[in-house]
Amino acid sequence: MSSSRPKHPQPAGLLMTICPKCGSSEQAKGCALWGRRRSAWTRESWDKESESEKAAPPRRKLFDYPDLGLREVQRAAAAAPPRARGGGGGAGRGDTYAVAYSLLDGLGGGNLADLDPSTAPLAPRQEEGAVPACLGGRGWPAQALVAEEDGLVRWSFLGRLPGSARSPPRKKPREIKLVDALKDVLDRWTQEEKDGKRPPNPAFWWVDDQSKEVKWSFEELGVLSRKAANMLADPCGLQKGDRVMVVLPKLPEWWLMNVACIRTGIVFIPGTPQLTAKDISYRLQASKAKCIVVSDTLAPAVDSVLSECKSLKTKLLVSDSSRDGWMNFRDLVQLAPADHDCAKTKSEDTMAIYFTSGTTGAPKMVEHSHCCHGIGLITAARRCMDLSPSAIFWNTSDPGWIKTTWSGVFGPWLNGSCVFVHRLPQFEPAIVLNTLARYPITIFCTAPTGFRMLVQQDLASYKFLSLEHCVTGGEPLNAEVLQRWKTHTGVDIYEGYGQTETVAICTNVKGMKIKPGSMGVASPPYDVQIVDDEGKIQPPGVEGDIAIRVKPKRPFCLFSRYLDNPEKTAATERGDFYVTGDRGIKDEEGYFWFVGRSDDLINSAGYRIGPFEVESALIEHPAVVESAVVSSPDPVRGEVVKAFVILSSAFLSHDPEKLKKELQDHVKKVTAPYKYPRKVEFVRELPKTAAGKIRRNVLRNQEWGRV
Repeated sequence: MSSSRPKHPQPAGLLMTICPKCGSSEQAKGCALWGRRRSAWTRESWDKESESEKAAPPRRKLFDYPDLGLREVQRAAAAAPPRARGGGGGAGRGDTYAVAYSLLDGLGGGNLADLDPSTAPLAPRQEEGAVPACLGGRGWPAQALVAEEDGLVRWSFLGRLPGSARSPPRKKPREIKLVDALKDVLDRWTQEEKDGKRPPNPAFWWVDDQSKEVKWSFEELGVLSRKAANMLADPCGLQKGDRVMVVLPKLPEWWLMNVACIRTGIVFIPGTPQLTAKDISYRLQASKAKCIVVSDTLAPAVDSVLSECKSLKTKLLVSDSSRDGWMNFRDLVQLAPADHDCAKTKSEDTMAIYFTSGTTGAPKMVEHSHCCHGIGLITAARRCMDLSPSAIFWNTSDPGWIKTTWSGVFGPWLNGSCVFVHRLPQFEPAIVLNTLARYPITIFCTAPTGFRMLVQQDLASYKFLSLEHCVTGGEPLNAEVLQRWKTHTGVDIYEGYGQTETVAICTNVKGMKIKPGSMGVASPPYDVQIVDDEGKIQPPGVEGDIAIRVKPKRPFCLFSRYLDNPEKTAATERGDFYVTGDRGIKDEEGYFWFVGRSDDLINSAGYRIGPFEVESALIEHPAVVESAVVSSPDPVRGEVVKAFVILSSAFLSHDPEKLKKELQDHVKKVTAPYKYPRKVEFVRELPKTAAGKIRRNVLRNQEWGRV
């Protein structure tokens, strides 16, 4: 076999190519493993490396290199000089290897990849780029799990990335088992802290308006999460696969529960602290949760519905005081041992369940897997939020939403960033601006409504010396707000778009041209298109449904299903696509533009509100005969809930303004307060179809001035 050492390919300066075996990035530097002919490195021979090769120099870690997206990969590969395009068995862009990647070197629970049962568990990462010919690739952009041990890399394809015109080899990929996705991340960053290789930022930094402060290093986070995991197993008696509902305000224990559940294989079900007793009862019954974790505020509500929730066995109270029938979370964690063996979980095992509102019926349960959260969130987080070990990231989302899980747990900690949290029960612009000025926050994320509120303040009186990057999403952001924020802070706002089911679908990232009002471009690994009613892709400039390709290969970071609702799960697919339910347009440069909901769901200040929930609350009031709830434009919140109400005869003579206030207060008591109708209009009749169904689209168009 030839002993020649081909030079490392160097594509046009846009990205750093590496030896796929040792990780060397210097073009002139040779390596023992490159002594083999590249054409001989096929997938078959890859798994049959000799023992002498296993002793080769360790591979340089890819997370030291910049994270570039598919677009950059393709541009660089296309511009690569001839020597970078391989010879003999080489193939085109195949040598531009692993330039956009996701590293999963561990976070704290039970999810590392063991690609080969005969080997020890290996630390996996998702890699995006063109697979080199020496690995049997054909120059097609792909996504794969890659794991390494003692210089030997093992890998398995997850599928073809969007934009690739070529198909991957038809060889059946190995089964990928994830067993420790969280554990090794905490361990890795703990070691980085000890070795002085990580900036001296804490892993977790919590403050409140009373100047209280909690700081945890990654080592402390690891210890506390192991103690919390032991608490869940004993004395709570929970086992792998059991479900726990966590309804907490922004308290440190919410973050501990995230990690502890992953360590134990217990399914995490978050809920907003604005839930009422009725909301809690429905969620406990639907999810069959065996345990609930709440603060003092919601404990009475849980007790009031206890008889309705037969599956609930354990109640944990996060408080410095005690309550009859409840176990104290803080006391139990303090007494628990700090050693814990992580549960073994597979990639398809359920990690979390999120309740999301729909246009009809009660909220639905969205199931996400360990693979989806453990791997699927890292690349989008690094690209969209510009996360790194030196970042201090503040996300203001409610802990009941998936945005907090993505932006407050997996995204930052997988990238070694500090999670900053202000308890902040409600969004107070003055407190937010003071916090940004007082603390060394480098990255800030809030809803467009939050930025609209902030730019109405006297921004000139604040100095944000550390702020480097701002992110938003959940609803469209108008160009005026973006410009005013940039003028006063010098920082752009990068808008993204996603759902509970998908997380990030489209993003604007640093280095991209920002088009005000655009959601950005498709976020890898999603192939995002605009489709018509038959699932056919629409050309640029034509409005249609925003959709994600799910055939022939379903993206691993997409939700698994709507739990206990196969009909709803099936209804989201149209042809080869998952249809989001949103309407949009794609321009010639691949930027997406939001048009509106294709159904009746209301998106107010980032809160998704189903009209049925509000209508159900209204009908419980004796004054209401019938109602219809739609969105209505609002200059601050984008859109708000408006209720059209038909009154009973007994209330027709009541003072209209007092009655509106009474109905609004009633809804706040019956369901979560954020759902109440900020606008109420009394009408004599509602538009209906021949079958008697309310035509909400007529009322919605009336509100938005559409014909």
